[in-house]
Order: sequence, then structure tokens, then C-alpha cells
Amino acid sequence: MVRKLDIGVAAVLIVICLAVFWESLSMPPAFYDPIGPAAFPRALSVTIGFLSIILMIKTLRLPSEKSSQTARQPAHRKRPDLAVGTAILTGIYVLLLTLRLLSFGVITTVYLISFIMLLMPFDRKRLLIAIIIALIMGFGGGYIFTHVFYIDLP
Repeated sequence: MVRKLDIGVAAVLIVICLAVFWESLSMPPAFYDPIGPAAFPRALSVTIGFLSIILMIKTLRLPSEKSSQTARQPAHRKRPDLAVGTAILTGIYVLLLTLRLLSFGVITTVYLISFIMLLMPFDRKRLLIAIIIALIMGFGGGYIFTHVFYIDLP
């Protein structure tokens, strides 16, 4: 049942992506923007379509549900505390971006460090890796958006 649902969802997403890409071809080029208004819909539709194809291939390569149903054991346990924590962190992140108290790079860096540390057990080596990743994503993402895509960030 789950297998058919995954294949159906992937097929519907591929059709939607093709329709979005087709419609983005009719968008006029921008006069002052180097990328143009059609770049984002095209990139998003290609990405989602590619991931849908991967989902479909992986689903088709799985063994049948009848043979794997007896040996299936959950490899994880439910963690509602992580769900609540990520929702709260994301809400605070959006609120701080909306209030524009600090720059995008600072807020994103602190958010990503907090998020990574919430999801992983505490370790000094992991903290250093989390800080490096957060700095690259926060300030690097801010630079890319403002200087490459010409999008104003809070």
C-alpha cells in the first residue's frame, strides 16, 4: 500500500513539475535582474522532479511488502520533544527575522548552531563542526542572496 502511494505521489509531483517548467518558459525576461523571474520556478521544478524520480526508483527497487513485512522493525523511536523543539526554534528564528533586530547572517548562524545541537548529542568536536557549518550557511547564504541573487534580506 505504501509502495503504491509513494509511486503515485512521485508521479503526480513529476507531472506538476513539468507543468510548472512549461509555464515558466513563457515568462518574459527581466530588464534589470540578471537572473530573471523564471529562474526560481525552473530550478525548483527541476529539483523536485529529480527528487521524485529518485523516490520512484528507490520505491521500485524495494522488495515486495509481503516478504519484508515480517522482518520490519522500527529503527527509531518517536521523539516529540525534538518536534516541539524544532518548531519553537523555527518560530523564534522567523520572529527575529521579522523584527529585524540583527542581521540575517547572525540570526541564521545562531539558529543553525541551536538546531544542530538540538538534533545531535553534545560533543566539543560536533560543536565545532556545527559552528563551522552555521557560519558558512549563515554568512555565506547572506552573501549569495545579496550579491549574487540581488535579494534584500533582513
